[in-house]
Amino acid sequence: MADLVTICIPTHNGEAWIREAIRSVLAQTYATTEILVVDDASTDNTPHIVRAIQDRRIRLEINRRRLGLVRNWNKCLRLSRGKFIKPLFQDDIIYPRCVQQMQRLIGRRENIGLVFAQRDTLVRNASGAWVTKPSRIANGFRQLRSINRGEPMLRRWLRDGYRENWVGEPSSVMLRRSCLAHAGLFNVKMWMCADFELWMRIMHLYDVGFINKPLSAFRVHSESATIIGTNLNVHWLDGTWLIEGLLAAGLGETYPDLRRLRILELMHAAKYEIWRIRHRYGINPPSVVRSFVDYLLYRLVLLCGAHPDIHEMLKPRKSEDALRAAQLL
Repeated sequence: MADLVTICIPTHNGEAWIREAIRSVLAQTYATTEILVVDDASTDNTPHIVRAIQDRRIRLEINRRRLGLVRNWNKCLRLSRGKFIKPLFQDDIIYPRCVQQMQRLIGRRENIGLVFAQRDTLVRNASGAWVTKPSRIANGFRQLRSINRGEPMLRRWLRDGYRENWVGEPSSVMLRRSCLAHAGLFNVKMWMCADFELWMRIMHLYDVGFINKPLSAFRVHSESATIIGTNLNVHWLDGTWLIEGLLAAGLGETYPDLRRLRILELMHAAKYEIWRIRHRYGINPPSVVRSFVDYLLYRLVLLCGAHPDIHEMLKPRKSEDALRAAQLL
């Protein structure tokens, strides 16, 4: 019997995109799927559009109040039922053989926690039509095989440029659900880089699969969460929170340079804010103050010996606990 794959689609006000995203899932050659759409209190017609699509595999959950981007991602992961999870952003699409090829690779070994593939980019041309353009990822890792040890990949990533996403967005990734019970979920303190902070924590514990051809398309547009977040300057401490997240996951002993990088990231964030002030480039003072105070409180709690949960751990199933125990023997 084929393993169940959950296609997780977190959405908020996605009426312009959600139908095409779901249609790309319904066109998959791998049929053993559930399509989980978690709507983050949309104020448009997104829930109505999802309900109108008649397919028994679709499960729609609607948040009564807005959770925000990362917390809604985590809710998707917690509600998933499949052995494997295929995230898909509301404005992206996956190609027909995406789930089949990713599931085939991640299912080869129990210690593969993550599989990622190349992806295309969708951009508007002069006439307003969407055009597909190739855009390679993973170049920083250099020569990758279909299955790779995660630890050397993480070392290279940290050493040569951890501010860039060498794996790609969630739409280009498939996850083993059981590994999230040990690596944790997305970092709730982050805004725009929470995805590859999770990829790094998974690499620390698991092998990584790679498919060197595009299996999805990432849409670039002015209404995306990335563009809006950049304009609102909500991400200015993401680099610092990335390092804090890795330290909170216990990577400090394996990578002692992380503590030095934490200081460098704070200096980088301060310089970035000074640059925005000098150029009068939308600094959003209330957001900056709130996020900085939040970080100071986090550091104070750490100094007091407590360990705040910033990764919202996933509770493992009993069978997954038994399997992990057997692997560790």
